[in-house]
Amino acid sequence: MLAFSITFLKLCPAICQDSLKFDIIDYLIKVGDLAPVDNRERYIDNIFIVELLKHDDIGNNKKGIFKFGAYADHVNRYLLLKNNKECQILTLEKLDEDLLKELSYLKQNRTSPNEILKYIEATIIVYQKNLKAVPWIDKK
Repeated sequence: MLAFSITFLKLCPAICQDSLKFDIIDYLIKVGDLAPVDNRERYIDNIFIVELLKHDDIGNNKKGIFKFGAYADHVNRYLLLKNNKECQILTLEKLDEDLLKELSYLKQNRTSPNEILKYIEATIIVYQKNLKAVPWIDKK
């Protein structure tokens, strides 16, 4: 099992392989967006990981910026910055810090300025929706 942090996920290469959905489920359980269960497979159809702008399922994408969370109205959404060998979770709790990380990621991947603006706008929309989230699960 991977070690999780609220602001980022320290990863071994395995998370960027087939186990990504289970690692995301573990993360969502850890932060309280999903209730703990004995069998994580119960949640496979209850989570989403989609590209931030195109909303395509993560599939076999080796890199990109993805939005993920549980299918529920009142839980937070998170961002996943995914490269070929590592991933980083942005919680959007500290928007300024997360935007700098996202900007750095986009520049490293030689994203056009116009595309960068679209990603930043989409991130701010996710942040604004998170401000309205009222968790159903006690996160203590």
